[in-house]
Amino acid sequence: MKSTPMIFNTEMVQALLSGNKTVTRRPMKPQPVDSGLGYKWFPSNIVQSMVQIDNFKEDKEDYLKGIIPHVCPIACKGDLIYVRETFCMGRIYDYDSGHPASDYLYVEQCAVDEHVIYKQYCLDENIEIDEVKWKASIHMPKELSRITLKVTDVRIEQVQDITEEQAISEGMPTNKECQKIAIDSGLGWYQKPVTWFKSLWNGLYNNWDDNPYVWVIEFEVIKPNKESVN
Repeated sequence: MKSTPMIFNTEMVQALLSGNKTVTRRPMKPQPVDSGLGYKWFPSNIVQSMVQIDNFKEDKEDYLKGIIPHVCPIACKGDLIYVRETFCMGRIYDYDSGHPASDYLYVEQCAVDEHVIYKQYCLDENIEIDEVKWKASIHMPKELSRITLKVTDVRIEQVQDITEEQAISEGMPTNKECQKIAIDSGLGWYQKPVTWFKSLWNGLYNNWDDNPYVWVIEFEVIKPNKESVN
């Protein structure tokens, strides 16, 4: 079992904390290629060999119990992932209580609770929290991560194989929530969960139409991270 970092944007951090996100899709690098033998394969450093992937579509259940959950270079079944998100360091002071609140703050906290912006200040810089220079998630040290994901399964799909149910598990709005968003916006139509996910994917990778192969990583959310600073 290994512990590895993974970056999530603010919206997806919110979905993790709320329990609405239990799976993530990440592009396979490199993408599988034709073997010249009638199937696609990809190089695996873990098994030091080329791994065939076409069989999993025809005999998915049996194949998933085999090698695929254990050859993902990002994280394998049983591994732990610690979440990296945008944050800032510095003495954070809570004027409501009159005491220091913490030594760090996550941008997600301000996104969820706008009052945080007005009641907490970064005393090291003596500036309001909405003026703080946030640190990119890639620079978050492991000890500040507040969410751990325990990988329960890994499989290979093409990104367009995603179902409405899986899109919801990715943290997208449910059908009912999509309808409400449309009504509140005065629209006569609504985008389904898969369409929301397509927009998210293109915002990150801009290659939905290429239908790339992806690692589908399912997990159990553990919060707070047992290794994080309380």
